[in-house]
Amino acid sequence: MGEDDAALVFVKTKQNATEIGKFLDRKLSFPVAYLHANKGTATRAAALSKLHRGEVKVLVTTDVSSRGLDIPLVTLVINFDLPIQYEDYVHRIGRTGRANRLGSSISFVNAPDELHLDRIEKLIRSKIAEKPVPDKLEVEKTPLEEQQEMDRKLDEQRKRADPDFKGAFHEKKLKNQAPAARKQKQTKNLPQAKSDSRSKPTKARTFKSAESKAFKPKSPSALPRQKRRG
Repeated sequence: MGEDDAALVFVKTKQNATEIGKFLDRKLSFPVAYLHANKGTATRAAALSKLHRGEVKVLVTTDVSSRGLDIPLVTLVINFDLPIQYEDYVHRIGRTGRANRLGSSISFVNAPDELHLDRIEKLIRSKIAEKPVPDKLEVEKTPLEEQQEMDRKLDEQRKRADPDFKGAFHEKKLKNQAPAARKQKQTKNLPQAKSDSRSKPTKARTFKSAESKAFKPKSPSALPRQKRRG
């Protein structure tokens, strides 16, 4: 992106627009603005005017700005989130490459987004080229809550496609139970030792009388000795 160029970053929610806009404004050396539906008409008009004059280089916005904008300075469109309505993808990338200028668009895609990307490609009847993440770009580990949210979205997609699908947690539970079930089955199949009434009693057997008092047979040394006659 050159000095006279500008960029639009499209996000799905108002929270993302605010957080990403503030983050980029802190990190970048040029002004960044953000828009969403909760912003007043005057505020939105002022931000778009600054973008048109080149005073703002990056505008982070929801789909409130995806239609009707004609700003020749915009040469880059970034889809931080893919649009909920697939037709909005066409309107988003249509904000760049205007007035006979070259333009490009980049879409960030995670695992749950792949289904939507495939449908967008079918809509525009074109395959979107996949580019690897640059080596110099540091990719942090996905936070646990965000990973759980992506897993939940994947589960919802699979449930809609397969009503019998119970969810990744259910599959993981069954997978963990499988080794224990196999071990239990093997234990049940082991031959049982047959009791033999003719087997010799052990030396440590305990007997019970009719009064249910337990006692042990005395050892030979404890028995009274008989006198020999002679």
